[in-house]
This record gives sequence, structure tokens and C-alpha cells, in this order.
Amino acid sequence: MYTLHPVNAGIFRINAPFFAFAYCMQTHIFVSIDLQTFFMIKCVLTKTNEMKIYPNPANDRITIENPYSQTFTLKIFDLMGKVVKYDIIPSDKKQIDVQDLCNGVYILEFSSAEKNMQDKLIIRR
Repeated sequence: MYTLHPVNAGIFRINAPFFAFAYCMQTHIFVSIDLQTFFMIKCVLTKTNEMKIYPNPANDRITIENPYSQTFTLKIFDLMGKVVKYDIIPSDKKQIDVQDLCNGVYILEFSSAEKNMQDKLIIRR
């Protein structure tokens, strides 16, 4: 287990033996970190995600609209930091089957050579 203690707005002190997810209340972004001892981290990620993800909450599939003229790699993480799904998002629109995901909150990580974005996905049945 880990403990998360707010120090200042957007800054948290985390005590964890190995791997943990932290949540930044200012930006509503989950930050994954690899820890061995106490660290001070500042949420430097901002929610600049312009991908349209719907429906959210989702049941069996989601649609992702990519407004950029580049392809993105999509990784879907559970809250333990495990990659549970991997896909390629073309420069237009793609439907992704999420029937194999259990109810809960997931982190979507979009990455390309020029841009990285994160968002959350809720699965509810």
C-alpha cells in the first residue's frame, strides 16, 4: 500500500515501496510513478486532451475521434498500472471493443512522436 499526502496545491508526498498511481486534483490526471522511497512530485501534466472519447461511461465499445493528422498509440491501464489493452488510433476515428474490461476506471494514454495525452475511461455495465 501507499499513502498520499497533499503538501501544496498540486504537490503530493507519496510513500510507496514500488509502483503507485497518484491523482492530481488540479488537473484530474492520474500520474504513474516508480518509487523506492519518499518523493516530491508536482503534477505537470495538464488535461489538453482533444481526443473525443464516447460514450464515457462505456459499456461494450468506445469511439475515439482523433482530430490530429497523425497516428497515436493507445495504451489502456487499469488503476494498478497494468496495460490491459493496446491499439493504434488512426488520424480520424476508431471504435474499440471494451467488453473484456471489468467495471471500473481506466487510464487512456495516447502517444505519438510529437504529443502525449491522457484521459480516463469508466466502464459501467
